[in-house]
Amino acid sequence: MQAKHFAILLILGLTILITLSGCTKPPACGDGVCETGLENETNCQTDCQASNPDNPENAGPANPNPAEVSSQEINFISSLSVQTKANTAILLPNTFFIISSNDYNQLFRQACPTGYVAVGSFKPDSIPNNQQYPTAFDIYQGQLKSGWLTLCTKTPKKNFLLISVDTYGKVQRKQCPEFGLQVKGRWKPQYSTSSITGIDKLPTGESRSIMNGWMDLCSEDLITVIGLDAFSTRVETCPSDKPISAGAFKPQSVPNNPSTPTGNDVHGHRISNGWLVSCSARPLENPCRDLIPGQNNSSENRINVVFIGFGYNNDLNNFIRITRRLLQQGEDGFGSIEPYASNLSRFNFYYTPLTPFEGYFDNISGSIVPNQRALARVDELESGCRFRAGLNVQRIGLSSNFIGSHAGLNSGDSWSYYPNNPEYMDLRTVVHEVGHSFGGLFDERDSFEGMSAGGNPNGENRNCFSASSQSNCIRDSNWADLVGNGCGQDGVIDCNESNPNKILEVGCFSGCSYNNFYRPTWNSLMGFTSNTSNLGQVNQRILCRLIKEKTGSVGGICNSLCINGCNAGKKCIQGECR
Repeated sequence: MQAKHFAILLILGLTILITLSGCTKPPACGDGVCETGLENETNCQTDCQASNPDNPENAGPANPNPAEVSSQEINFISSLSVQTKANTAILLPNTFFIISSNDYNQLFRQACPTGYVAVGSFKPDSIPNNQQYPTAFDIYQGQLKSGWLTLCTKTPKKNFLLISVDTYGKVQRKQCPEFGLQVKGRWKPQYSTSSITGIDKLPTGESRSIMNGWMDLCSEDLITVIGLDAFSTRVETCPSDKPISAGAFKPQSVPNNPSTPTGNDVHGHRISNGWLVSCSARPLENPCRDLIPGQNNSSENRINVVFIGFGYNNDLNNFIRITRRLLQQGEDGFGSIEPYASNLSRFNFYYTPLTPFEGYFDNISGSIVPNQRALARVDELESGCRFRAGLNVQRIGLSSNFIGSHAGLNSGDSWSYYPNNPEYMDLRTVVHEVGHSFGGLFDERDSFEGMSAGGNPNGENRNCFSASSQSNCIRDSNWADLVGNGCGQDGVIDCNESNPNKILEVGCFSGCSYNNFYRPTWNSLMGFTSNTSNLGQVNQRILCRLIKEKTGSVGGICNSLCINGCNAGKKCIQGECR
């Protein structure tokens, strides 16, 4: 959302903001909830009756009609990024909401980053069978359509979610003041008659679930404000003393009934159908720094690459010099190897503070590998780096204390180990390992020190193919339209044996993924890295597809590779299927 639109909303909110009078003794009302704070006693009585499930106005599941979700709501929430993206480092507070699961696209986050404790979870308003409209945003700006938000904190005795009432199970909780805290927001999670919609976890260790009722935010670090109420169009922003948006969500929606409250903010303002925003202070410094000044743009949908260093004699400047070589032209890194080189603008590159080598790696059967402590450290550093939507992250672990490398297919993590000297850094091996972790590419060789690999080679984004003969591979492989490209005339296997590019001519060669599968070239960077720094057209096309899938666009060499493939009988000639 553009800054001018956000300014308009802000002015609107300041113009129509209404300060309501207090209600110090809310009346009892069955097992419903009467909001306390800043409303008069008459309104409190009305609220209490409206929130009671025995009230006919509140009967049945509150499933909003997707058509009633206004574009204004979506635009307002997208403007939250304006609040959280300063010119300096983006900050991570001590307490915040994260998406723990998404029922639609199966986005699962780690329950809470290292050093944080989960102190309650709930399901925001659900929009059934409609993946277009978000119902929540977490601190990483990840969108939630239907699923769970979890409150993570470093201080569980000072910040937690509390079930104040469950209108089905008659559950009553002690109020926040009995724990020495105040209510900083209250809302109804998604309505359900049969399934759990919220779970609290008290400082005593006791926890309880809720199906239909109210949750309270008991906190020192957070407050909630009504970001937008679809009925009254009230708009507020996070105050100057708590400027960080630590998450936003829509409580249970009650369509077409403005009198039925679904949430209250810290000021006592009611919400019937709209958004609550959590606001936090006490920020921590973002561990991610731009590797190349001016290269990154966190407001664009890019692939985020994070370099995490172990060792290097605690010399951060030397680690930066070594890592920057990967992006420089003329080096055998991302800055020179296609398709990365012509698509660097679709990547953000970051580095984090150094971590000592000792205690983070184990020697297992003669191989040095990162242990669980190292993996937790990587999680901790990356979790503090605020990326757009919190997705599209590739983590590259580098260590200066020994030599080796490894990565898993589509794992998002690769590891390379080289001495503490820029001249010894094998850049091609780093790119090779990222081919596994990012591209899901197989090793293009039939044997290597007894290693083996699994997985189905016959797929659109695979660089190995299982066939009964070489001729069948040339005819049926997913790269059949590229056969003959890479050396000599496109579409024809005609390259002279003396031509140094012969090893890159696309065909079918026996031996791939440590099996009798076929690989697309005699050798590429996914084969033996000492012989070439070229990935070959088949691997380049696979990576181009992924870059476009994750960022929405692709360019450079990808425009000459027919990245969608060609129909049977067609050849990819100079970027066109003929």
